[in-house]
Amino acid sequence: LRGKVDVVFVDPPYRQFTERAEDLRRLVETLLGRIAEGGTVVVEHRPKQGLGEPAGGRIVDHRNYGGTEVTLYQAGASIA
Repeated sequence: LRGKVDVVFVDPPYRQFTERAEDLRRLVETLLGRIAEGGTVVVEHRPKQGLGEPAGGRIVDHRNYGGTEVTLYQAGASIA
């Protein structure tokens, strides 16, 4: 990324959450470190296949739309 952005959408093929989960987690963690203060990383995934709490970020919202879930992350300390 060049400069700071407010929102980043991550919508990989769903199979990546099982085949490359650690790579996706690292991607989200990297994005959280580069977005603008108060920015959001939006991740679309299958139900119950999310990434959980990434290092350097926290879940601020989570929505279920039938066969799709959307999790919103913001930079900051993880919620314990």
